Amino acid sequence: MGFNRIFWGLIIIFIYGILRVVWFNVIGYSMIYFGLCKLAYRDNHFKLARNLTFYIFILSVCSNIYQLFIIKNGTNLWIVFDNLLIVMSMVIYAFIIYNICKGVFNIAWQQGHVEFCKVINNRYKLFLISHVLYMFFVISTMTMSDSAKVQFLPLFIVIVFIGNIISTVLLIGLMHQACTSLWMTG
Repeated sequence: MGFNRIFWGLIIIFIYGILRVVWFNVIGYSMIYFGLCKLAYRDNHFKLARNLTFYIFILSVCSNIYQLFIIKNGTNLWIVFDNLLIVMSMVIYAFIIYNICKGVFNIAWQQGHVEFCKVINNRYKLFLISHVLYMFFVISTMTMSDSAKVQFLPLFIVIVFIGNIISTVLLIGLMHQACTSLWMTG
């Protein structure tokens, strides 16, 4: 049950990342949080991921309230605040995924699923590389002029966005595989 909730939470966050539907990130992080609550007793990495998910949930609520303020008033008065929320959320998300993968790895290792452990490591490495590149490009665009962003956008879409989509889909598949092949009560 816990991995199933994480699986669906990652899908909702993935949709949010593409469509930017307000409150989808809050729903996705809620699902991940409750999934991790079910798994926290199995490994300390799930406990840490659960705690981090609570913090990113709060950041997401703040970000969504701020986005509604921007939509209503048509101006972004606190761009530094907005950018800080984005960067903090990206860093915390990377730590959440690390701890989820590490928790899955530990359980798979205990159950003797050595090949699955290799898959977990490879998918996390791919996620980390694409996420760091994504963070680099997002932070870089925060300081660019609008004309520079237009020139930079094709490179961003081709290299980072597609890589991030692929690594996220692979992580979602990893959670599905954990649901179906590892156990049991999770």
